[in-house]
Amino acid sequence: MNKRIIVLINILLIFIYINNIQITWAQSTLTQTIKGKVVDKETQIPIEGVTIIILNTNPAKATVSDSLGNFCIKNVEIGRHDILFN
Repeated sequence: MNKRIIVLINILLIFIYINNIQITWAQSTLTQTIKGKVVDKETQIPIEGVTIIILNTNPAKATVSDSLGNFCIKNVEIGRHDILFN
């Protein structure tokens, strides 16, 4: 084989390898868990059944507080988010 063809094949293989690394890295998004407790502002008594929604996420991420007011939403993209308590 011609030296030039071998060099071109090596360059092509390196390009494919680097491109695969970028695709793999892009798919491994860092996530966080958002958790807390919903309580009455005045009495500090836990509130059950409150819907907690992370706004502007696709797909939507939401949960409902348990009997102790606790909630947990996993796999939320890292960053600042607006949260609706309803």
